[in-house]
Amino acid sequence: MSSSPHGEPGRAVAAPRLVVEYDDLDDFLGDFAATLSRGRTVIESRRALDEGSAVQVVLSVPGLRAPVALHGTVCEVGELGAAGGGPIAIEFEPVDAERLAEIADRVIARDPSWVGEVTRVLIAEDNLSLSRLIQGGLEGSSRRSGGAAAELRFQFTICADGNRALDALRARTFDLAIVDIYLPVLDGAQLIAAARARLAPGLPIIAISAGGPEARAMALAAGADLFMDKPVRLRALLDAVIALLPRPRLGQGAA
Repeated sequence: MSSSPHGEPGRAVAAPRLVVEYDDLDDFLGDFAATLSRGRTVIESRRALDEGSAVQVVLSVPGLRAPVALHGTVCEVGELGAAGGGPIAIEFEPVDAERLAEIADRVIARDPSWVGEVTRVLIAEDNLSLSRLIQGGLEGSSRRSGGAAAELRFQFTICADGNRALDALRARTFDLAIVDIYLPVLDGAQLIAAARARLAPGLPIIAISAGGPEARAMALAAGADLFMDKPVRLRALLDAVIALLPRPRLGQGAA
């Protein structure tokens, strides 16, 4: 008979849930080749778990149509570090290890029933709380909206100043950028102008600011496609994202 943490009989104890977040599909496939293909993984966690404990491991991968939930058992617990976290080795149930191998094969083949197109969004905003709000708002609003927007899968890169955002534009390709005009180090208008001049001439850019008409004029003069006043309404922001993304990305076919 199972028991609750307080010893109350008849109530099942849910296995601890550990979430592993990958940067992209290639990151997941690299980890699969290195460790997951052996039916086990090692996770850095602050959870206090004992060897032999049952756990649920959830793999969150941008581009997968749904997270992958796996069941396993803690087979080794490492020493805690100075920050309180430590490595935990987990061995998956055989059936889940086999299922994971099948999923990896489908990802390699880019099976559309498992893999969707990812929209890579750069958020250049020095207020981290607002960046997280935008990230969560776009993800949640797209899921609730239905239709083609519900198929959107986002991958976000968040930069707290214009110079870091410029480095991000140099390093990778994005499908859309959301840029605060009054950024530290390098302001948003300069960032937009640099993107338009050489780094990403065709990148859809939404500028945001509480600066009113002056900020709007700066953003549009620099080359932003759209300006939105803060506080930004998340549904309106999603509508703007949908309007600026290419139609095939939204599953609507070519015009």
